[in-house]
Amino acid sequence: MAPTARIHNMPSPRLSRAAALLRTLLNSSALSPERLARELAISEDALEQFGAGTLQMPLGHQLCLALLVIRRVPEQRREAHRLLGQVRAATAFERHDTVTHAAPPPRYLERQLGG
Repeated sequence: MAPTARIHNMPSPRLSRAAALLRTLLNSSALSPERLARELAISEDALEQFGAGTLQMPLGHQLCLALLVIRRVPEQRREAHRLLGQVRAATAFERHDTVTHAAPPPRYLERQLGG
């Protein structure tokens, strides 16, 4: 009796906003893969990996992608603006412009303790 392979129905990992936008572009005729790669200053291989979600796209390239789509692909402008906002937030966090707290605010503690 030959061994049988088990097939697991594992959910695929969720694509990042940049990868999802890039995949949408690659599946459309809005911009050719060659043009996208040239505009983003990356290889077509890297473009495919970013679109598949197997390689994380650096923030600088995500910014370029968002701006390119805003300028050239009107039907994807909304998603590009969402990506742009996410890139700005991530950049601010990396620069420590975003304040993070070690503990919850005092008012939160007062409400939790019934005070």
